[in-house]
Amino acid sequence: VTKREAIGSELKAQRDFNQLIAEVTSDFVDLDPEDLDREIERILRLIGEFTQVQFSYVFQFAESYESMSMTHEWYAPGLTSQRANAQDLPWEAFPWSNQQYMDKNPLYVPHIDDLPSEAAIDQANWRKFNIVSLLAIPLVQSTGVTGFIGFASFSQKIVWDDDAIRTLKTVSRTVANAQERIQAVQNLQDSEARFRQVVESIQEMFFIRDFPSFKLQYASPVIERITGLSLAELYADPFLILKRIHPDDRERIRQIIHTLEQTNVNSLKFEFRFNHPDGCMRWIQCRVFPLKGDDGKIYRLIGSGSDITETKKAQKDRLQNQKLKLELNLLENILEIILGGYWDWDIPGDYEYLSPGFKRMFGYEEHELTNSPKTRQNLIYPEDLPIVLDCFKEHVRTRGAIPYHCEVRYRHKDGSTIWVTCSGEVIEWSPTGEPIRMIGCHLDITKRKLAEEELAQKALMFENSSDGIIVTNLDGCITDWNGAAETMFGYEKKEVLGRSPSILHHLKEYPPLTPHILASMQR
Repeated sequence: VTKREAIGSELKAQRDFNQLIAEVTSDFVDLDPEDLDREIERILRLIGEFTQVQFSYVFQFAESYESMSMTHEWYAPGLTSQRANAQDLPWEAFPWSNQQYMDKNPLYVPHIDDLPSEAAIDQANWRKFNIVSLLAIPLVQSTGVTGFIGFASFSQKIVWDDDAIRTLKTVSRTVANAQERIQAVQNLQDSEARFRQVVESIQEMFFIRDFPSFKLQYASPVIERITGLSLAELYADPFLILKRIHPDDRERIRQIIHTLEQTNVNSLKFEFRFNHPDGCMRWIQCRVFPLKGDDGKIYRLIGSGSDITETKKAQKDRLQNQKLKLELNLLENILEIILGGYWDWDIPGDYEYLSPGFKRMFGYEEHELTNSPKTRQNLIYPEDLPIVLDCFKEHVRTRGAIPYHCEVRYRHKDGSTIWVTCSGEVIEWSPTGEPIRMIGCHLDITKRKLAEEELAQKALMFENSSDGIIVTNLDGCITDWNGAAETMFGYEKKEVLGRSPSILHHLKEYPPLTPHILASMQR
């Protein structure tokens, strides 16, 4: 009867132990991260009290497997904590034990005096903690062995049967799974926090949408600043942004979505005009990355976007400036061709732009003359400079009523004289009537001046000649004659102009002489 009672008592104890383990392990299902440590210490206490061990604990291995540290413990009344003394224990302090754990085997030591010789190092270090007997079960996660859960006695040998060890393996798996699951959740939360921190600190908006429903799963706060729409509005209406796209751009956006569905592109970049709630038209640039399932169909869109309105405006301004520059260059070329040279005078700033044609007119390359009013004045003949200055003064005095126009001589680089017609006008005046800006042009009239001088010299010779000189046109009519001709024939110039030279001949000489004279003139 006594033996039967003992067996019954053992069976009851085993059932009670299994019931205890079932109850405490069930609490680890869907355990909140903040409750993990509390539940581990609770299960260590309950197992320790039920099995009457003196110490139960959990060790975690460092990721490098160079050390281990105690993270949780329970100790019987009258004992003290060992956690502080069990931090960063070197891996090589328990080589034999750790090999058992890495092989995913339980470590059962009924009494440390019975250990094999290869466990001598482990034995010596356990004695430092006054351990007499222990059982340790490795904590195995999907990534490998991360530590172990142990039960120890400091005073007496403890016997664990196979059923108890199998049950404690269940505890080890439960704790390891909970640790891995909660660590994964924490990693995900940390990753999400880092993700939010990054996307919310940049100036671009970031969004995640389901496809094809376009349901918004996430949008960074920047999207409110760019679109002028609240996050609440955007989450409530997945198509709100699409509705505000400029009508002329909507078909192109639909084609882009179709391209994403029908091709294997990794991403697409596009721009569109957006009707902002403030009434302004904004330009938005987006890049979209499609995520596809095993069936090859898109199930989510991840994208980013930025307001490029200012960039577009700058591009437009740049194009306009380029166009204006081309037009100005064209105008300058036309002015150079037509006028030969022009200048633009900033009077208060004492700066005067002298065109390349202006400088070439006087034999200089563009870099050889500085752009200043003194440069122009220094090229003018000293005796002609007062003409220019007086002309400018009168133009300013009359607020432009008297034109700025004069003909003066300039000195060419090679020392020759260049005659120039100067024309200009003040085009900007200060409120007090002071000239601000004046533009003008120069025409090279040297050839004309030389021709005029030549004509003047010939006219002088014509009038002062002692020979009578008669000038006729091809019709035989007199157009001019000099003073000697008047003296010679007795006619004044006004009497013969427009008449035939035949009036000067004797009647008998006229018939043969006149045709001969005319034929000679025509030759």
